[in-house]
Amino acid sequence: MNKVKLLALSIIVLSLFSCVEKFDYNNMDKDVKYGTSLVIPVGYSTLTASEVLHGLSDSTILVDKDKNMIYYHITEQYHFPVNQFLRVDLGNSKANQHQPLAAFFGGAVFPITVNSSNVATINSQIDSINGKFDFGLAKFDGTELLRRADFIRIHDGKLRLRTTLTNVTGLSPTGAKIKVELTFPGVTTEKYTFTLDAATQTQEITINNLDVTFLSADLPESKIPFRMKTSLVCEGTNTITFSSGADVSVKVDFVDLNVTLLKGWIGEKYTIASDTIVNNLPKNLFKSKTIENNDLYFHNPIITFNIEHNAGVPLVLNIDRISCSNDNGQTASANFNGSPSKSVSLNRATSIGGKGKTTIVCDRDNGATHGLFRVPKPTKVDYSFSLKFDRTAAATDLVNGVQHFLARPTFLDLDVDVKLPFHFDPTSNIKVVNDTIKNVNIDSVLNKYKLTLDEVEIMLLINNHVPVQGKVSLVFEDKNGTKLHTIDDIAVQSANIDANGIATSAKETRINLALPSNAIYKIRQSNRILLSYTLKGNTATDPIHIKATDWLKATLGVYVKGAIRENLDTLLKK
Repeated sequence: MNKVKLLALSIIVLSLFSCVEKFDYNNMDKDVKYGTSLVIPVGYSTLTASEVLHGLSDSTILVDKDKNMIYYHITEQYHFPVNQFLRVDLGNSKANQHQPLAAFFGGAVFPITVNSSNVATINSQIDSINGKFDFGLAKFDGTELLRRADFIRIHDGKLRLRTTLTNVTGLSPTGAKIKVELTFPGVTTEKYTFTLDAATQTQEITINNLDVTFLSADLPESKIPFRMKTSLVCEGTNTITFSSGADVSVKVDFVDLNVTLLKGWIGEKYTIASDTIVNNLPKNLFKSKTIENNDLYFHNPIITFNIEHNAGVPLVLNIDRISCSNDNGQTASANFNGSPSKSVSLNRATSIGGKGKTTIVCDRDNGATHGLFRVPKPTKVDYSFSLKFDRTAAATDLVNGVQHFLARPTFLDLDVDVKLPFHFDPTSNIKVVNDTIKNVNIDSVLNKYKLTLDEVEIMLLINNHVPVQGKVSLVFEDKNGTKLHTIDDIAVQSANIDANGIATSAKETRINLALPSNAIYKIRQSNRILLSYTLKGNTATDPIHIKATDWLKATLGVYVKGAIRENLDTLLKK
């Protein structure tokens, strides 16, 4: 607050027998005049726009000078709990089953005994399997495609071989063995070799940094070239016996995959994630005198959601509900054309490593947010969301050949920004706004000039550049805060306003208030004066739109008429 606590008092001798005008409003905070009358400038008080709505910390109130806007401001940052790859499971491939000796067994006569003398001949009769390995990443709902993988980047994982041998004897860790060698031509030059030495066995080989491009001719199936070469190992006196009904069955799959990138197409139907953000409102805001004691109906609360994510897929964010409630269970919800919810398509990341950014603004026209804060003494705002794939956009992408991508880790960040501009609907009331003029020393001035008082009036000048009118009370207190005298219901005129409730120019109110004789002594003992305003719109139908540059100034003086107990010679010598 900008206050002149007490202006310096100066006494100017004009004429012993002449009378001064009761009050010069234009100079009452500068000059002291006396003759048979005396004007004592008490001081003035100026309220800024934010001080008209008092009781809030500086961090809660922001001023936008460019837009001449003043508003309450609340922010919340939130990391949406999206699963890795938006719940697209890429941790394991499909298990591919093979019988590498089936062709060899097909023309054989059992039992077959393999030893060091015939092992080379038998190995030459075992053909390699050349085919395709199916990762099994394509997904369907009946015949409807839900997911297609064109490419994956594997940071690390395991290639697993599970074997079951039937009617095969002679294998041991120190003896004869069956060797299985796997290769994936066109994907990697690595050879992955497994050694079978027991009837039932599971073996894993660690893989790292593998880029897998699936065969375009087989899409949407996720297949790559595959070769399995099987051979028998018999040294010294070791032997392997294949009895009637012998079989070697192997299952090959990739497990525990850490996939960092997927390219393809996704049109899944499931809900990726859903959650509710509970934003506890600052106590210094809605527990302040401004909100708690007044009837303030915010005209246009603005709730802005800023969403960032790194997914190159079409997504839809459903705002399932925005509600405001208090400790008594009273609740008000946003309204989107008759519905409590709203769906918004999110802008996707256009390149790997980039971000898709979307801003959603909910206000009076989009969500009827002016109804949210009508709840008495609100304590929290809840935002409920759900995230899904945008299947309509995905279907268009499929037709047009647009490729989707997901990079790991996948994230979606949501920032909530709430602005409550000082713009209120008609019938809003600001019940109590207080200000104080301090260091009032009326009595010391009167005692100095030995005046016998005949008449005392309070001279009040109010300049109002706020689009409100109402009443102001003056409370005179001594230095201990004891109330000495009160003057109530002094009218305050509204600033000149336009149709939007914005002040266009200040309006001046001049008031003379005669004091009864029993109040004169009390006024003289005053040390400070409390100004207490009760304000509302100019009319019952006028909105209140307070701007950052609005202000309200009250200037106070005391007019005293009396006799100076001093003789003429003494006075003229001063």
